[in-house]
Formats: sequence, C-alpha cells, structure tokens
Amino acid sequence: MRALLLMLVVLSLVATGGMAEPAAAAEPVAADSAKPSGKAAKTKPPKKKPVEKKTKKTAPAPKAKKKPAAPPPPPNPYALPKGHKRAAAAKLYEAILGMVREKKWEQAAVALDALRQSRHGGEWAARGHLLSGIAYLRLGREEAAASFLGKAIGAFPLLEDDLRWEWAEGLFEREKYAEAKEQYTKLIAYYAAPMEKPGLAPGEGAPSEGTSVVPGESVQPKEAGVAPAESAPPKKTGIVPGEGAHHHDAEVRVIECLIALGKYKSALAEASTLRKAHEETFTGPHPREGDLLWLKGLAYRRLGDTKREAALLAAVPPLCPDCHFLSAAERRLRELRALGLVEPPESAGALLAQIAPKRVLWAFDEILELIDRWENQDPAPAGLDPETSAKLRYARGVALTGAQRYEEALAVFRALSADPTAPAERGDEYLNQTAKALGRMNRLEEASRAYLALADRFPDSSYAQNARFMGGWILGADPKLRDKADGLLREFIDAYPRAALTAKAMWFRGWYAYQDGDFDRTLAQFHELTNAFPRSAFPNACRYWIGRIHQKRGELEQAKRYYVFLAGERRFTYHRLLAASRLEEMETIENAHLLPEPMRRQAEAETAVDVADEEVEAYYGERLEEWENERRQREIDMPYSLDRFREGQAAYVRDVAGRVEKSWRPRAKRLDETAEAWRYLFPDLAKARQWEAVGLDEEAHRALARLTLRLMASKKKIPVLRSGSTTPEGERLLQARGAALDAVKPDVFVDLMGAFLRQGDHALAFRVYSKLMDRRLRRLIPWKLGERFLYPPAFHTPIVENADRFGVPDDLIVAVMHKESWFDPDAISTVNAIGLTQVMPATGDRIAAGMGDDAFNRSQLFDPAVNIRYGTWYLAELLKKFHGQWPLAIASYNGGPHNVAVWMKRNPDLEWDEFLECLEFAQTRDYVKLVLKNVAAYRWLYTGHYTAWDLLKPLDYTYENNINW
Repeated sequence: MRALLLMLVVLSLVATGGMAEPAAAAEPVAADSAKPSGKAAKTKPPKKKPVEKKTKKTAPAPKAKKKPAAPPPPPNPYALPKGHKRAAAAKLYEAILGMVREKKWEQAAVALDALRQSRHGGEWAARGHLLSGIAYLRLGREEAAASFLGKAIGAFPLLEDDLRWEWAEGLFEREKYAEAKEQYTKLIAYYAAPMEKPGLAPGEGAPSEGTSVVPGESVQPKEAGVAPAESAPPKKTGIVPGEGAHHHDAEVRVIECLIALGKYKSALAEASTLRKAHEETFTGPHPREGDLLWLKGLAYRRLGDTKREAALLAAVPPLCPDCHFLSAAERRLRELRALGLVEPPESAGALLAQIAPKRVLWAFDEILELIDRWENQDPAPAGLDPETSAKLRYARGVALTGAQRYEEALAVFRALSADPTAPAERGDEYLNQTAKALGRMNRLEEASRAYLALADRFPDSSYAQNARFMGGWILGADPKLRDKADGLLREFIDAYPRAALTAKAMWFRGWYAYQDGDFDRTLAQFHELTNAFPRSAFPNACRYWIGRIHQKRGELEQAKRYYVFLAGERRFTYHRLLAASRLEEMETIENAHLLPEPMRRQAEAETAVDVADEEVEAYYGERLEEWENERRQREIDMPYSLDRFREGQAAYVRDVAGRVEKSWRPRAKRLDETAEAWRYLFPDLAKARQWEAVGLDEEAHRALARLTLRLMASKKKIPVLRSGSTTPEGERLLQARGAALDAVKPDVFVDLMGAFLRQGDHALAFRVYSKLMDRRLRRLIPWKLGERFLYPPAFHTPIVENADRFGVPDDLIVAVMHKESWFDPDAISTVNAIGLTQVMPATGDRIAAGMGDDAFNRSQLFDPAVNIRYGTWYLAELLKKFHGQWPLAIASYNGGPHNVAVWMKRNPDLEWDEFLECLEFAQTRDYVKLVLKNVAAYRWLYTGHYTAWDLLKPLDYTYENNINW
C-alpha cells in the first residue's frame, strides 16, 4: 500500500513539473504556483538565509566636493545683438580694418570672432579667415593661425605664396622648425608648379561672364562658392619658376631649418640638390649662393669637419653683398685663418676664381694677402704655365694699383710687357695699366707715351681710341704741357671727327686755352663745339664760359645775354645755377666801386652787342622775361631756410594726398579692371588690390613694388631675375608682358602713381614717372607737378631725423640720394655700392667703426633707415673735413677725400666754377654738378628759391684730417 501511495506522489510531482534535480535540495514552491493535491502541498519549507561574503571593513568614502562652476566667458565686447541688420556687421568690419591698419591684433582677433558669429558674418567669411590667420600669427598663436590660413589659401589662391611665406616665417621665428620647413617646402612646390595659363597673348585674362571682380575676393564663378581642395595640384598665375617673391629665400630657409633640427647631412644633401636643380633651369649662380655656402659650412662645422667648412667659407662670393650671412662668414673665416685651418686654394685657377669677385668689391688688400699666402705655401706651388702665371701677375698688379702702391704696380706691368712668355694678345692690357699707374703717380709725360704706344702698337684694340685721347688729355693737368696736349687732341679730332670722344677733346682744347688766358682761342673752340655737336652735353657749358669770358673782358651786355639764356631755361641744370649766380653778381656790383676797372670802362663804352650763337639770340627775349619774373618773385618771398624747405615739402605731401583721395574712386575702379586684365601677366597688381581690400597695406605696398620692378624690366625687354629663366614658359611670359606694355594706356601708369602717392611712397611714384612714362605721357601732367614727381620728398621722415642728428641739411641728403640710387633701396652699383646712398661694403664697415656700431652687417645697407643713417654720418664727416664747403664734400663722397685734397694742391687760387672743372675724374666732375643741380631744383620746387651753394664766395683751401678714406 505504501509503495502504491509513494508511486502516486511521484507521478503527481512529475505531472506538475515539481521534481528537483537529483543532487539538489528541494526548492520551495512559489505561492502562486499550481497547487498539488494531498497533504504535502499544505506545508512550506523554511527560507534559507543568503550566505554573506566576509569583507574587510573600510572607512566610508568621503563625499566628493562639488567643483564650483567655471565662470562663464566674458561677453565679446564686439558681439552684435540678435536680429541686427547688415549695416551693423558692415560697420564692425570697417572697424576691424582700422584695427588691422593700426596693428591692434588682439582686438582684431576678438572682433573677427564676433563678426563670424553674427547673423551676416558669412558675407565676410573669406576675408575674415585671412585676417584672423594673420592676426593669430602676429600674436604667436600658430595653431589657431594654421586653421584660418589654410582656409584663406583656399579662398585667395592668388595670395598663396605670400600667405605661406608669412605662415612659415612666423613658425621659424618661434623656432618651430619642423612645421616651418613643411610650409617652406609647400611654397617651393607652388612656385615650381606650372602656370594656369602660360604663354598668353596680350589682353588675355579679361573677366569672363559670370565672374566676380570684387576687390579683395578671389575671381571665381559666382555659382561656385567653394574653395579649391587642398589636395588639388598646385597651380600659380603669371610667375615663372624662380620669379616668385619668396622662392630663393624659401629654399635657403629649408636648409636653415634642417640645420636647426640637427639634420646636418640632410641639409648638405638638400643644398647639393638645390644647386643642381638651379643649374638645370637658370643661367648664373643661385641668387643666394653666398648664403648657401655659409650654411653648408655651418653644417660641416656641426659635423666636426672644419677643413671643409674653411674651404666653403673661402669661396663665399662677395659678388653677393646682399647675402644675409656675408659678415658672419667673413668673421668666421678670420677665426679659421688665425687657427691655421684655412688652406690656400688647390690650384691657380681656383685662386683666380676667388680673386675676381674681390676685385669687384675693391678688396685689394685681401687680394694681395690671398696671392702672397698661395705663393708662399709649403710646399711651394708646382710650376705654372705661362698664361696662368701672367694672369696671376696681372691680378697682383691691378690690386697694387687699387691699393695705391703705384711703384710696385708699375714694376709688375712693365715686367709683363717685356716678358716674351706672356700672352702677346694681352699686351694692350699691360700697357693700359702701365699708363694708368704712371698717371696716378703724376708722371704725366711717361703716361702719355704709354697711352700713345698702346694706340700705335694695338690699333685694333678696344683700348686704342681711348688711349689716343688720354695721351693728349692727361698732359693738360700740367700748365707747362698744355700746348703739347692741345696738339695731340687736335690730332685726335682729325683722326676721329665724329667719335663720341671728339666733343670731349674739343672741350678740353678750349678749356686749356681758358686756363692759359687765351680767351680768343677759347671762344673759337667753344663756338665750333656748339655748332658741331649741338645735342651733346657740352653746348650749355660752352655758353656759360663764353659768358664768363665776356664778363671778364667787361663786355657786360654780351655776358648777360648768355647768362639769361641759361638762367631762363625751364630745365634744372648746373649751368643754369651758375648763370643765375652770375646775373645776381652783375646786378649787385654793376656801376659800383667794386666793379673791376676793365668792366667799368666797358660798361661806360656801351659797345655794340655781337653774339654769334643763333640759339641764344632766338630765345633771349623769352628767357629774359622768365628770368625777370623769377627775380620779382624772389623779392617777394622770404629768404631761404631749411624750415621753409621742410614746410614746403609737408605742404606738397598734404596737397597731393588730397588730390589723389578726391580722384581715388574712379582710379581704384580702373586699377581693378587692369588687375583682372593683367591677372596672368602681372599678378602682383591683383594681389595688391586684394591685400589692400583686407586692410593689409604693407603687404599691398610690397606687391606694388614688385609690380613696378617687373614693369620696368618688361619695358626694357629684359628678364626680372638676376639669374634669368631659360624655360620656354618663362620666355613666352616675358614676351607677352613686353607686348602688353607696348599697347598700355597712359591711365595705367597715372593710376599706379596714384596708388603709391596714396600710400605715401613718393619714391616709387618717382620710379613709375621717370622709368615707365616716356616724354609723350609726361606731357599729360602739368609741368611743375611733373617736376615734383621727378624731385619728390622721398624718405622724408628718416632724412629729417638724421639731418637733425648729424647736422647735415635735408636738401643735401635728398639731392645726394637722388643722384646715387634714384631712391631705390635695393640698388647695387657695378662696384657693389649698396642702397639709397650707395655705401660701399668696406666703407660701411669703416662708418660702423666710426659710429661704434658693433652689430653692423653689410646686408643692413639695404634697410633704408640704416643706409640713410650711414650715408648722412659720412657726409657730416666730409663737411667737417672741408669746413662746410658743399662742393668739396660732394666731390669727396664720389671721388674720395684723399683725391680731392690732391686736386686742391694741384689747382690753387681758383674760383669755384673753375676749380670744379679741374677735378680729374670725369665721373666726379659730373657728379658734383648733378648733386648741386638737384639741390637747386629741390629748393626752387618747394620754396621758390633757385640756389644751391654760394659759388661766388672764395674757396677755402684748408681742410681737416678727420677722414681720409
């Protein structure tokens, strides 16, 4: 029975699913589960307590203190209210442009953030990116700048090279060399990329339908509105390889970055690759060749190879005075020489290659030291072939002449002339240098014989004609030899009746006669010269001295006619200045007790006037009226003073600025049209307009300056670069530029001048007027205004500052600068004189020593502020030496104070006009006359007084010894 009951219970449990797993205890049944039948369902098993794991007791965690909420950022002071109108955003943008022009970068950055967040900010988004990038770059926040500059490059593709250069330079200055190198590399790739539209025909590139020509925005189809992708292949507009404003500088910077990063071998490899690529594309050395050699030397120094460093620095070419590292290279080279680490050149050819650029710099002592060290090395150089030996001896002789060691130079050249092994075809050069050395030693008859021997023995030489002229001319410096000089010059005139030197020979024949007091012969010679060469530089000089002879003879009416002809002409000339002074003299002393006896007798006799010069007679009446008008005006005006001169210049600047501003709107419109038409030929104009539109006037000015350089080069049909591009693409572009300028309208140049005048740059306006506008175009501008363009108040502020500092009159400084460089800060002469006042590098070193400027670097001479300061200091010393006598200081600035002192000893007891004709260097004679003429022109244009220096006062022949360079 029990077994039956047990079976029934089991079956019931199976049926209800209540049977547990065999190894597990029975689980309690839930109260809502199906209830089994029978007694077993009435009882519930007790609940088991859950087993707790034993854990270590820990202290309760402290409650975290709530951090105080960060204060909300201060409201942007330039934020615009919600729902503002477009006019409010436009007004904010104009305020931002003012901040940019005043260089308030922090304020500009904050205001640009407000403009971006404004309701209408999208309208100025592209310009805002550009300005924000520049602002953050100036503030040293490169990460923020990078974001904005990347967008700006997409929106302004024409400005890519300038923007990348600014970007890279900002990184370089903050020593972030890896990032800077990346940007420099991208810039180089941009310049190397093909142009968008090479080889254009004149006029191509005009705006097409559907394009926007808004100043300051890139020219793109209106419907595009999308910036070019960064990954697109770079293309540029109107720039051939090597012509980019920053191309060669970026190449050098890449190497600098590698050295700064410690990658010296990579820097050397990059420099070699760069030079090889340059040789494949261009003619001539790399424009930054000297800097590349310095950097390679620096890399070898870091690698511990001072031998290679010394070899490279010895080859740094002084033909590149604008090399940034030239002074550093020379200092380091002196250190290495003192340590005995600089080895002489390996061969005579290498030695001659080092001498050539030093000769151009007049570094004669360095040349002699270099030759001596090479010849005296141990072991001695192997035997040289006769031609190379002659070249070395010739180089030594030229250096000795330049170092004023004339006896030694003479011995060298005479030995070469007598040496049968020396190349016979160079005999004319040896004789020419022999004669030059004899002349510098004042052995005039020997010098004359040497010149005439050259002309006789080498009649086909390029020196022959000049040597025959010199053979006669050089004797005229000695009063005892003037008759012989006259005969030889007459023979020259007979042999070369129409040569360029013939007019000069006729002039000196007449001048020698004047010095001897033979006035009849002088008059005959000067009248003959005036008739034979009416378009040469001599007729007005002849007329002045004819007038002087009549004045000396007391023939006052005849003298007055010649003086009036010169003083009444419109052009500013040296002889106009002299004639005006003589007319003042005649009016002051005529019929007074100061009048010399011959002149008084002649004035009383009132002899008939006999003037043989037809041109003088034809224009006498007209020019007399002009002269009398000027004289009456001078009587009304106050006396001349520097204060009046400065005020006159300031008044002109204000006046011309007002005129330009009044007419600027139509000019700006025409400039924009020209910029678009020239977008592929001269992209700098479009770049300038874009820079100006965003308020970055300095960048706009630099672009316009580059444009002027390219326009001047295209006008002359010459390449812009010192190393000309040889690629067909570059040749086509240069031809297209020249053709475009041939057909250009005068308004283009006038508008360009207006742009410079609006920026306050009278120097570049002067270059446009004088270099790009021919006489036909200049006639469109009123004469006096045009003359002020030719004699502008350029660099007025630094001139006034240095004039007050060193006690040199403003008008003298600006007149010297006008003659020296035509206001070109980057001017380099054939003898490597640099900058506005054309300071020679060696002279710059001496001036720096005199001023105590230990940090001077020759490349600083391209900085207008430094150059004007150095040139003014030198002028001040020359004025001190010659007791304030302007003509002597001016002559010394060009010919050297030592030579002026020699000429004063040779020509005593002369009046000013006579002494200045006796300066023995033709270049110095012309230089003094031009500078004095410039002073007179500046004074007349800005004060109404036509004076320069009182040439009637006696000449003081004493001088100080403060400076004798």
